Amino acid sequence: MKDLSPIPIPAHQQWREFRIRRIPVIFFSLALFAVIFVWRGHIAGPYLVGEVEVVSSHVISTQPGLLSEVYVDRLEKVSKGQAIAKILPTDPDVLKANLVSLEVDLKMLRARMALDQTRNEFDYEKLRLDWLNKKVELATAEVNFQFEENEFQRVTKLWEEKIESQSVYEMTKAVRDARAKEVSEKTYIIAELKKRVDELQKWNSDQSTSDDPWVQAIAAQEAKLLMVEGPITLHASIDGFVSDVLYRAGDRVMSGQPIVSISALQSARVLGFVRQPLTVVPKIGDQVSIRTRGMPRRSAVGTVTQVGSELRQLSAPVALRGYDLSQERGLPFLVSLPAELSVFPGEIVDLSFKN
Repeated sequence: MKDLSPIPIPAHQQWREFRIRRIPVIFFSLALFAVIFVWRGHIAGPYLVGEVEVVSSHVISTQPGLLSEVYVDRLEKVSKGQAIAKILPTDPDVLKANLVSLEVDLKMLRARMALDQTRNEFDYEKLRLDWLNKKVELATAEVNFQFEENEFQRVTKLWEEKIESQSVYEMTKAVRDARAKEVSEKTYIIAELKKRVDELQKWNSDQSTSDDPWVQAIAAQEAKLLMVEGPITLHASIDGFVSDVLYRAGDRVMSGQPIVSISALQSARVLGFVRQPLTVVPKIGDQVSIRTRGMPRRSAVGTVTQVGSELRQLSAPVALRGYDLSQERGLPFLVSLPAELSVFPGEIVDLSFKN
């Protein structure tokens, strides 16, 4: 039997078969690729999440008092050293009472200092008078000693010539030795008195200097008085903006309570978390891809700078929706934030390890 040539299929019939068999497969493949691309790049929930670190500072009063003025408002930009608020440490009546009490203390200190000064000057003059009296007594003793020395020399010659008796000679010698001892003792006493007089004179001349305890006590009371007299002005410690105003003018604040919160305009780190189960543990020096969630999505590469040693409960922004926050925990780590990636402090970002 001879081979028969195939029956030709019209072109429209071939096109119809291609549309039925091939085009659905092609469109399905393209759609699947598009879904995977969009899911991985824009929709899929990340395994690692992070929050751009918020650098904040609280303006706190070290003393309780009345908040008289607040110079800034929420979201207002401030600079380091700018006046933020003014506090009156106490009520006006209490302030007046404190001022009176401090003034009385100052007067008492000055009176005690003047009394001590007078007493010291009296002691100095009395000691100096004793020193002068001893000098007069020494001069008299030296004269008496010289007389007894001459008398002893005269009696000695007579005793050697057998004119005076032994008893007279020994009595004269004893008197001469007593006068010499008296001169020696008075010389020693005068030297000690002179030393004491010089020390007291030096102390009197130095007690008005800043090293004197009374002067330091008065200076401390005066500084305290100046501090109580005027209000306390609180200043910003960093550049940034006012994120929160917790108290208003007229409120009473306690010591240590924050009055205004200031947040920095930029951040240099990202606080990331690895959720449980911990399939990977970050190490210092690991490269991490940081990807924003805005449109268009931007990314940059940072470096792990610190890794935590305990699991922490995730805050609401970085926790998965629908999960119990008490059970959502993760291992925290810090990632350096590249300068070219412009993000806001507190912004949630997606993280992934490069290696």
